[in-house]
Amino acid sequence: MSRSTTFILATVLWVLAPTPGFAQEAETATGRKNLIIAVVAETVFPVLGHSYAGDARRGLMPAVPFAAGYVVTAHAMATETFTNLHAVGVVSMLVGKVWGVVSVVSTVRDRNASLLVEPYPNRQVALGIRMSF
Repeated sequence: MSRSTTFILATVLWVLAPTPGFAQEAETATGRKNLIIAVVAETVFPVLGHSYAGDARRGLMPAVPFAAGYVVTAHAMATETFTNLHAVGVVSMLVGKVWGVVSVVSTVRDRNASLLVEPYPNRQVALGIRMSF
């Protein structure tokens, strides 16, 4: 297979990859998300790790430079001009991938922090009673 055929096939597979809506909701009994699963999912497919973490919208912005770099690199490979255009595409893909991984780490941490339960709830507020000593 030629390089352009391989690249077109990879692009088609990337488009047909499972959408965020169909991502498996694997979570622990307490609802906490696993950081390693989210990072691996984000590394394999953009936005998939964010979808697993529960906030797919947050993963769309890091996916934009990755997709743009993918298109620019595909164009550079199709025209066989491995010059500055190819380098810009590769750098853009790298920036998008690193941004996505860093973003999914903070997304998982935010979600897990929101699930923390207060160890000693303030029962005075729940009962509507205020006591001062």
